[in-house]
Amino acid sequence: MRDFPGWGIYFFSYEALQKLVGIKTDGVSNVNTNNFSSILLLMLCGGWAGQLSWIVSYPADVIKTTIQVTTTEKLTMRHVASTNYRAHGLSWFFKGMSAALARSFVVNSITLPVYDYLYYKSNLCLGATHE
Repeated sequence: MRDFPGWGIYFFSYEALQKLVGIKTDGVSNVNTNNFSSILLLMLCGGWAGQLSWIVSYPADVIKTTIQVTTTEKLTMRHVASTNYRAHGLSWFFKGMSAALARSFVVNSITLPVYDYLYYKSNLCLGATHE
């Protein structure tokens, strides 16, 4: 329930942000691995993409975690969401999100650029064209 929209936003926003800042045009990366500012832009795109995916999927994650830690009764997502919304308001769905966003930025600012770099290098080694 939370993974589909989260992963969709994750990869879509990473690609869109690269195009927005000008490091990817026509599906081809213009990142110069010898240029610090180019790498920094790629890292920012990865960090922002990770944060956007958590913003979208965090409420579902809070509901999932509540269900997982409740051992006294079987709960549905609808029951957890409605009960906690009535008791605590909309802020309940975002409790603890600042820590998740901070962690997400750091992790994804490294993960996505490293993946791109390795993907690009593996295609060069195999003689494939980079798209």
